[in-house]
Amino acid sequence: MIVLTWIVIFYFPMLFVPFSLHFPFFYQIAIRFFLWATKVKITDLSTFDINAKCPAIFASNHKCFADPVFIARFIMKKFSFSMSSHVMDMIPPFRLIAWKMRFIGINKKNFNSILRSFDQIKKSVNTGSSVIYFPEGYYTIDKPVGEMRGGIAKIAKLTGVGIIPIAIYGINQDFIYEEKLEWKQVYLKAGEMIKFEEYPDERSFVHELTLRIEKLYMEIESTVSTR
Repeated sequence: MIVLTWIVIFYFPMLFVPFSLHFPFFYQIAIRFFLWATKVKITDLSTFDINAKCPAIFASNHKCFADPVFIARFIMKKFSFSMSSHVMDMIPPFRLIAWKMRFIGINKKNFNSILRSFDQIKKSVNTGSSVIYFPEGYYTIDKPVGEMRGGIAKIAKLTGVGIIPIAIYGINQDFIYEEKLEWKQVYLKAGEMIKFEEYPDERSFVHELTLRIEKLYMEIESTVSTR
């Protein structure tokens, strides 16, 4: 709660400052403070600079609410990320901050909301901004990657930009409820970009993306086990 309160207080003045003037410097300050306060150390095991491939859609597996922060830690160019619209509605001031920080709300139960979010994503990449997206739609704890929804294929087709698969390893939603906070090591690894045009249909694209994220996850696990 202290962390979330600080973020609200910190970002409120930023609501009156053009986004380009406080990104990425102040944004990274907030991210690093959050990681410190929640005692999370994150290591990027990617073999290339993900910023060199922007704008792009970063499609990741989903382990906890903080996953966007883990990925954003390593993005130094303009970006936004999608999130459930009901999270924005829970705290009115946060909705204002979410709008300022260019978060893209999605109500998965409302078809019109989904279409609007896809349109926002397209506008974002057209202006040179990358987007962090979680194709599973919700956290998957019992296996590396859950069932991917078809929305990621539609986004790839609509925007025409490349999709960069990302795997997150080493944490789940329970970390925020631990009575005794201890340092946790989280790993992230990005794979080579893929494009929708390289596949015959949406199902094939989603299947390949799932396999790539699973492979990245297993590569992280193999690397970690040898340390």
